[in-house]
Formats: sequence, structure tokens, C-alpha cells
Amino acid sequence: MLCSRAILINSRSSDRLSTFTVKYLMNYHFIILFFSLLLFFPSQALALDPGNRDSYHEWLKRYGAMDIYAMNLREQDPSPQARLDYANALVSLGNAQEALTVLNSLETMDSPQVQGKSHWIRHRALRQLGEFERSILSVVEAAGLLGFQETVQLMSQEPDLEKLWNNVWKRWYFQTLRPDMVHEGRILIMDLSFRLASAAWPDQGFWSKISSPLAATPAEKTGPSSDQIQIAKALSLWSIGHWSMADQALEQVSNSSKKSFFRELGTFLRSSDLAAWKSNDSSIKSSGFSQVYAQQLINFVLEDFRLKSPEAGSWEPFLTQVKTFPPGRSLEVIRQELSSALLSGDVRSRLHALEFIFELQEKNHVQALESWYKSGTDPSGLPFTIILAVSILSKDPGSLSSLPSSTYPVLKELLNAAGFNPDPEHMAGFWKEEIKNLSSLYTVFPLDYAVNYLFYQKNFTAKQDRESAINLAFLFPYSEIGQSSYLNLARHAYKDGNKTLAWRYLQNISQEFAQGPRQLELLEAKAGILMDMGREEESLSTYQEILKIDPARLNPETRLKLALLAQEKNQWDTAQAMLQDLWRDRSNISESIQAEILFWLGEGAQYRGDLEKALDYYLRLAWGFPGENIWAVTAMYRAGLIYEQRGMLDPAKNLFQTVLRNADRNAQKEAARQRIDAIESRMGASTGGGAYLF
Repeated sequence: MLCSRAILINSRSSDRLSTFTVKYLMNYHFIILFFSLLLFFPSQALALDPGNRDSYHEWLKRYGAMDIYAMNLREQDPSPQARLDYANALVSLGNAQEALTVLNSLETMDSPQVQGKSHWIRHRALRQLGEFERSILSVVEAAGLLGFQETVQLMSQEPDLEKLWNNVWKRWYFQTLRPDMVHEGRILIMDLSFRLASAAWPDQGFWSKISSPLAATPAEKTGPSSDQIQIAKALSLWSIGHWSMADQALEQVSNSSKKSFFRELGTFLRSSDLAAWKSNDSSIKSSGFSQVYAQQLINFVLEDFRLKSPEAGSWEPFLTQVKTFPPGRSLEVIRQELSSALLSGDVRSRLHALEFIFELQEKNHVQALESWYKSGTDPSGLPFTIILAVSILSKDPGSLSSLPSSTYPVLKELLNAAGFNPDPEHMAGFWKEEIKNLSSLYTVFPLDYAVNYLFYQKNFTAKQDRESAINLAFLFPYSEIGQSSYLNLARHAYKDGNKTLAWRYLQNISQEFAQGPRQLELLEAKAGILMDMGREEESLSTYQEILKIDPARLNPETRLKLALLAQEKNQWDTAQAMLQDLWRDRSNISESIQAEILFWLGEGAQYRGDLEKALDYYLRLAWGFPGENIWAVTAMYRAGLIYEQRGMLDPAKNLFQTVLRNADRNAQKEAARQRIDAIESRMGASTGGGAYLF
């Protein structure tokens, strides 16, 4: 100790000398070191020259300090390149919308290179915002400006772009009737995007398996079979609700599998009950049809199979009358109506559709088709059942182009089920199956809508894997399996610590899907993520929804925490109700939790000014759970304060004496002692106040 003190004193007395000496020696040694470096390591010494280091911007990028990088770019001279770099930095920071604003400020007269880079950065921003098709279109536009090879190189370096490209291209293909029926502008985009992908990812199986996906499909040369004619008759008759005549047509279908399938379709149209659909196990596609196309069957097929008229008042009685006649007489009545020059275009179109229906029953299909085409009937506004019948008979899916492209998958599959495959190169047959294995079927037909659904569904159900979930959520977002996949992806993202991404996945789940047990699962996931994101009031509100539906869904500890959060947010009525519900359900709750529930019930009542109820909760806790010392002692102290405040000094003193005796902490003992002293002082000053007068 003496030695160290002496050293300290000596060091203080020689501060000025030692500082000078140290500086001198440091400078001397630095000069020697510098010249030694020049002598023995000239290149390394020259590396100290700031001119040979990374620029400040490059250095910031290398360390991932993109916020400061972006700030510096923003403050620079606003040249096109600087704005491109700034927009790119904004995308890296997650500010995609702001990046698009910067890109929109660039002049269209800038060089092709600048415009091309702008489209590439736009692609990244749009991808971040979830606008995936526009994102891919931006890359296609970039290729026309940057050149094919440079774009391919950028694509190959972009993380997971190949999977996104694959699914966007599939989605485009699903919305085509047949490659040769895509309009010219769309076919150019699909062709260029296909060639870009094939060059960027030549070793990926998908792009190598579909070498000519846009080649024209050879026209069907044979006419409709007798079974196809009967199916077309049934379809057209369903459009006017002529069920008995439609049943007669189906009865003449010789193929039992086709007969059974279309009977199920007719039953569904009549009953609207998809759950009653009896699957036909004749093939992979027939067994999974009602599941694969459930959403389209309910939202489109069921809503668009009837022939309706804008002039509903007179149309329905006329239709009812026509259905009572034999087909020949029906044709006479319809043609008589068509002779009127006062008909609106909509009514005339529907009368021609009726003419086609009854001519198909009365005469052969060739005459019916001739009358259809001769009339020049506009299929817009007509039900799919009639248009599908025309397509089956003509072996031409072109008529279906008047219907929404989102319905093409189910319409093509219905043609396929009738024995006319409109895209045999890329669509597996509905009935004939040389390939029995689903994985092999997917390998041969990677662009088949139903095969994609069934293949990824099988993998997802077996393994709950992320890749299958991504494909199902992207390609079939509104199906039940697609919605389940979003929930699965949210769990994966949450587990990986990406709570914002998990929340974005959950936002894609519809209220229709979230019913029954799934509703609780979704609400619980949302509530947990909202809490983790700091959105406590929204989380609390979501948890309250769960408690209304099924209080037992949450464990007592969670319910207690939520009640305390409600108190913290000044939602005292809500908190009190939650605590009271918890107290009613206390039979399977531990004593320590029961004691805590009573304590917070007491605090809630005290805050609301209900002192008698607060006393009851505090005293019930002290009486019922003396072993839970921290809660029991604190409850007695609070009850003592209330009694003291109300002038009831005897029970107050008794409670404070128990606190003094039982408290574990000195601070509690001291507080109790002070209250006892204060009470005794007041008691002394009012001695005899409670004595009898006589």
C-alpha cells in the first residue's frame, strides 16, 4: 500500500516530464517504423495512402451501413446515376415505395443503360412490395434496354428469383386457354421471359422440361363422339334448369366414369352442396377434382351456369313455358320471338342461346353449331354451360375466351373430363393415365394446374415443408390448402425471427378460411406477432376475441398477463372482467396464481373507487393464501391503509401488526411500523371516543 501510494505521488509530481518524454519517444519510433516499412514493404506502406482505399460510399456499403450510404447519396448532386444508387439503397433499407418515387423522377430521355438499370431496381422494389407480376415485367423491360446477357447475369445473382419467376410464369400459363390463343403482346412477354429464365438458370429442371411451351397446339380433326354430344346437351340444358331432360341425356353416355362425373356436377349445380360431391376414383384428376377446383366451383361455376336475362320480369315466365313444350315446338316459339325487330341485343343473344339448346335436342349437333355461328351470337354475358357445350362440339376452346381468364383452369379441365384435352402437350389427360405416380406426372406435366395442386398438396401434407407451402400459397392463394400454407409460412417466418414477414403472411388469410378451430389458430398467431411487434393494444384486442370464443384456449398465466396489460393501458373495466373470469375458472389454477388474481382484482376495485370490494379481495387473499407471503402481506398492508383512511383504526392496526410480524423485507416492516406509530398517536388523541355515555 505504501509503495503504491509513493508511486502515485511520484507519478503526479512528474506528469509534465513523462508526457513530454512519451510524445517524443512515440514520434521517434514512428519515424523509424515508417522508413522501415518503406524500405522492406514498399507496397504495404503505400497502402496507407488514402487514395488507394475504398471510397467512403463503398466502405459504407461493405459494412452494411445503408442508411448513412443513402443519406450521403441524397445529399449529392442529383445526377441520374446518383439517383439510381439512392433508389437501390432505399430498396436495401426496405423503403421500396420511396425508391419507386425516386425512380419515377428519372427522365425518360436518359440513356438506355440508365433506363435499364431503373427498371431492374424497380423490379426489386416491386418484388419487395409483393407486386410479383409487375416485378417480372420490369425485368423483361430491363432486358430490352440493358441487353439480354447483362439481364441474365443480374437475374442469376438475385436471391431466390428463379423460384418466383417459375411461379409467375406458371400463373401466366394457367390463365391461357392454349398457347396459340394468347394475344400477341402477351405472347412476346411470355416468350422473352421464358428465354431469359432458360438462360439464367439452365440447370433448373423446370425450364429444361418445357422446351417449347408456347408452340401452337394442332387443331383437333375428329368430330365429337356420341358421349361428348350427350354431355354437351346436358350442359346446355342445365343452363335453363331443365334437369329431367339433362338426366336423360347423361343416361345415354356409354362411359360409366364420365357419366358418373357429370352427374355429380349436375347434382352440385342443383343442390349447391360441394361437400356432397362423391369423388370418382377412376383417375388422379377425377378423384381430386372437387378439391382442386373448390373455390372456382363455388365462386364461378355455381354463380354462372344459368341463362339469365336483364328483363327478368318477362324472361322467367317465358322460359318456364318453353320448357313445357317438346323441343320442336320450343324452337317454333323461340324463332317467333326472334322475328321481332324490337328486341334488345341482350335478349336477342339469349334467345339465340335458347335456339341452340333446343336445336341440339331436336336435330344433330352440326346443324345446331351452324345455327349458332350463323346467328353471330356474342357469347359475352352467356353462362359457361352453353359456351362449354359449343367448345365440346366444335373441339375449339376459343369460345371460352369471353369468360374471365381466372376461370380457364376449371373450364379446360371440364373439357378434358368430357374427353377433349385442349392442351395435350402440357395438360395431363383426365381419364387415361399411362403415368400412375403423382411425382412422375408432375415431371412430365409441370404446367398442369391440377397436377401442380395435387403434387404440392401431397408434399405439404406429408412434410409441412416451406417450399411446398410457398408454391401452394403463390399458385393457389384462395384455396383451402393455399390459406393453410400462408399460416405455415407465417410460423416459419416467426420461428426465424422475421416477425414483420410473418405478419404479412397472416394478412393474406381470409375471414372465410378462418372459421372454427382455424379461426382460433389464426387469432392466436396474430395476437402473438402483434405483441412481439410492440402493437400491444391491437394484440390485447385480438386476445379478447379468443377469450370470447374459447377462454380455455389460453393458459392461466397468459390470461393473467393480458389482464395486467389491460390495467397498464388504463382499460380497467376490461381488466376486471378478465380477472373475474379467471377467478371463476380457478379450480385448476395453482394457489400462487389464485393469490395473484385476487391481489390484482383488489387493485382494480381500489382504482375504480370501490373500496369495500377492494377490501374484500385483499382480505380474502390474506385469509385464503397466508402461505403466498408476498401477496398476502402486501394485500394486508393495502387493506390496512384503506381502513386507516376510513378512520377504522383497530382493524388497520391489527393488519399492520401482522405485516410487521410476517414481512420478509425490511422496507415493508418499516412501513408497517410507521403506520402503527401514526395510528397509536391518533388513538391516544381520541381516547374514550368509542365509550358509552351511560
